[in-house]
Amino acid sequence: MSSTTGKVLANELYPTPPEVVEALLAKLTLRPTDRFLEPCRGTGSIYDKMALPESQKSFAEILMGVDYLSADFGTQDVIITNPPFSLTEEFIRKSLSELAEDGTMAYLQRGELPWCKKAPSFLV
Repeated sequence: MSSTTGKVLANELYPTPPEVVEALLAKLTLRPTDRFLEPCRGTGSIYDKMALPESQKSFAEILMGVDYLSADFGTQDVIITNPPFSLTEEFIRKSLSELAEDGTMAYLQRGELPWCKKAPSFLV
């Protein structure tokens, strides 16, 4: 999630609160063979809670030297992240191109972002 103080942190790193992660994951049904991708690992609050073997989990994190927008992860069954808000559209476009046909994708976003008021044409 984002800062509620209006202050932008370096690299837009706003750790996802544990209660948000728990609520999101409670709605998720994982299959034993699912491949999971966390495009913005950050502090690991989502990635570390995914109940899958490490061999089925992938992540990107610019602070760890893995730039999601330039890395190739192939097809993924589950993509969940709390992206940098200034790059949200680019991240969503890339995730949609990597998501399996029957996959699940969840992006944590602030509702007051201008483009959240109306779905962008690429989501319609």
